[in-house]
Amino acid sequence: MLEFAVDRDSGKALYYQLYEYLKERIITGDFKPEEMLPSENEMISLYKLSRITIRRAIDELEREGYLEKTRGKGTKVLLRKPLRDNNALYSFSEMATMNGNRISYVVIFAGKCRATSEVADALGISAVAEVFRLQRLILFNERIAGLTTAIMPYKEELRQVFEEFDGTTSLYAKIEKSNVIIDWAEEVLEVVIPPNEVRKATYIKKNEPMVYSEHRSYDRNDKIVTVTYSYFIYNTFKCSFKAKRGWTR
Repeated sequence: MLEFAVDRDSGKALYYQLYEYLKERIITGDFKPEEMLPSENEMISLYKLSRITIRRAIDELEREGYLEKTRGKGTKVLLRKPLRDNNALYSFSEMATMNGNRISYVVIFAGKCRATSEVADALGISAVAEVFRLQRLILFNERIAGLTTAIMPYKEELRQVFEEFDGTTSLYAKIEKSNVIIDWAEEVLEVVIPPNEVRKATYIKKNEPMVYSEHRSYDRNDKIVTVTYSYFIYNTFKCSFKAKRGWTR
C-alpha cells in the first residue's frame, strides 16, 4: 500500500498532493470499488491536513468520477470511471489510447520563442511576450499520424514544465504536475489543405486534406492555459464521444 507524506517544499498545493495520492490508490486497487473512504475526521488524523484541504481533494476526485459522496453515509469509490461524456476532459494522449492506439511523439522543437500575432491574440498576451512552443510529430502505433504544436505563456516558475519532453510525455500531465489544473477546454475541427510545412513533416501528398484541430484549455478561473494547433492524416484520425443526459456536477 502506498504511504502518504506531505512535501511542503515541492511547490504543489497540499490538496493536490492528497488528490494525486488518493487517485493512485484508487487506480491501483488499494481502494476497491464500492469501498468507503475514511471519514473526514479520520483523514485529518491520518494525513495531518485541514478539513478544507481534504474536502478540496475529495471534491476534485468526485468531479472526475472516481468517488461519490452521499450525505450521512460518506464517500465511496465508484465501480469504474464513467464513460467519456460531453462533460469529461481528457488529454490527447488519453483519447488516443482510449481509441486503441499506442501513441508516441517525435519532438521537433521545445523551447521559448516570441509570440506571433495570431498566438498573442489566442492567448491574450502581448505580441512581444515570450511563449513556450512544443512541436511534435504524432505517431500512432509507430506510424506518422499528424503534427501538433502546443503553445502556452512562458513563466519562469513553470520552467520545469518546459523541459525533458520525450517520446511519451503528455503535456497535460506535465502541466498538472506543476500545480496548474486544467478545468475545461474547447476544440474546433475542420478538414483543410495543410500548409507546406505540415505536408512535408507528415509526408503527405500535395493537396491531400487533413483534419485540423484548434484546441484551447482553461483553468478554473477561465484563464487560458494552452492553445494547440494539430493536423491529422485523415485516415488515422478517430474521435468518439459517448454522452448521457443529466445535470453537470
